Amino acid sequence: GNTKFEDIKYLDIDIEKIKNKCDGLLKEYDTASAARKAEIYREFEKLNRDYDTAVTMTSINTERDVKNEKYLRDKIALPEIGNLISEKELELYEKMVKDPDDELFDILGIPRDDLERPESPLDDELIELFTEESRLENEFNDFMYGTVIYKEGDVSYSLSDAQYSDNEKAYRKAFEYYERNYKKLGDIFDALVDVRTRLANYYGLLNYVQIGYLRSGKNNYSPDDTEVFRNEVKKYLVPLLKKIREARDNENTAYIFPDIEEIDASRDIIAELNEIFKDMSPQTRQAMKYMQDYNMFDLEPRANKSSTGFSTIIKEYLSPFMFMNSNSGYSNFSTFTHEFGHCFQAFRTYTENYTPSIAPDTAEIASQGMEALMTNAYGVLFDEESAKQYELWLLYDYIYSIVSTSMIDEFQIEVYKKPDMTVEQRNSLYIKIRNEYFDKYPPNVYNAFGKGIIWDNAFHIYCAPFYAIDYALSATTALQIWNMAKTDFDSAFETYMRVVESPFTPLGIEAVCIFAGLNNPFEEGLLESVSEMLTSKFKKSDTAKKAA
Repeated sequence: GNTKFEDIKYLDIDIEKIKNKCDGLLKEYDTASAARKAEIYREFEKLNRDYDTAVTMTSINTERDVKNEKYLRDKIALPEIGNLISEKELELYEKMVKDPDDELFDILGIPRDDLERPESPLDDELIELFTEESRLENEFNDFMYGTVIYKEGDVSYSLSDAQYSDNEKAYRKAFEYYERNYKKLGDIFDALVDVRTRLANYYGLLNYVQIGYLRSGKNNYSPDDTEVFRNEVKKYLVPLLKKIREARDNENTAYIFPDIEEIDASRDIIAELNEIFKDMSPQTRQAMKYMQDYNMFDLEPRANKSSTGFSTIIKEYLSPFMFMNSNSGYSNFSTFTHEFGHCFQAFRTYTENYTPSIAPDTAEIASQGMEALMTNAYGVLFDEESAKQYELWLLYDYIYSIVSTSMIDEFQIEVYKKPDMTVEQRNSLYIKIRNEYFDKYPPNVYNAFGKGIIWDNAFHIYCAPFYAIDYALSATTALQIWNMAKTDFDSAFETYMRVVESPFTPLGIEAVCIFAGLNNPFEEGLLESVSEMLTSKFKKSDTAKKAA
């Protein structure tokens, strides 16, 4: 692409205008010359690309300003508009396959038999379900990011801001707000479970679990497969995580809890990381330069901005885009690196003539693998001792991610198998399952924790159901890249590039791991060896010597 982000037009996606345009083109087709028919076909292609761009830009802009009513209305309207375009495309297809004029296909350069039949439009019931789901997801975003629950001077805190703030007053306000309003949050989730269960029923399924796995890109493994994985997590990584977390409050344990310090707020994190990516490889240098030249970042904090971090591809412009809410902490380094990994994969694989289908689990290797490679540059970014501690923190984060997202997956499966649970029953279930993965909450903890009102990684539970387990699967793969980078960075980077540019990304993590020469997460014994590798990093050196 060669268009700056601010120059990308936010498209008018008024459904009546699109319908009138399509109807006019279809009517004109009946009496048009072969050359004009070919132009009409290309106009429909352009309409499809415009719609795809509208979907992406609406998704970006609703996160940039969760209070903007136009963006919210557009997001809710998108399923109906996409369905209309599918319906009109199918009408054009039916006209073309019956068209006796071979000159049309000569002009298009498409053999008549190769003309692809568009997907059939959805019926009214499905459109209603998808529209309702989108509306409820917007309600959740407004609850988390769009309501000011605390102000201090000129600083306003949304619920999400306050929940993760270092300001003790704001932090306390977050949990008080949860306790007062958890019924409202529960009602939103009640409605989401209901609409997703009706979606499953539409397809003849008893519950949403199976279709939820398919919707989140899990084409090659099932809840039964991840159950085996989760049991291995409980056996090998849960005990290790508990030992490391115990060391946070007890210096006499045999394990280390990373001792990290806040990053100086005056540091230009992006400029520093830019230098690292320039030196890492010609490929990363090229991708970073592109994103800077075309302003494909939204990083600065502001009012009504979602606190999530994500990246996407604006396909028509072949442009990766990164979104995050900077907070001047170490997480800025890790979040930026994580999202740059996604952007890098898009930059390396999307072309004008090829749009790869990247399964979520393989996409997360691109992001977490980039974080793993970045640890080799920690010595440049931090002093020697800080570099060691930040690397331990990243490894701890991998372990925590594998454990917590496995927990989330198990929780969601149980929730959607029993869609009639009350808010209180779901919260009790969350505590029950959480206790299998983590130590129990202490008795003096905030009620919002102790009563199960707050769910770990709630955004994914509400807005991206069943996606979370992909972080666990990809982290086990990224850890292999990290381990390789400690002794042979060039080989690790080559392996990483085989993941990023693999032709098997649509087939999921197992196929990509085979192609890249890595062990896939479902291999027997892998989590045991990962646990042993990490244990050696977190055991105190004197303990390790005694064990040897």
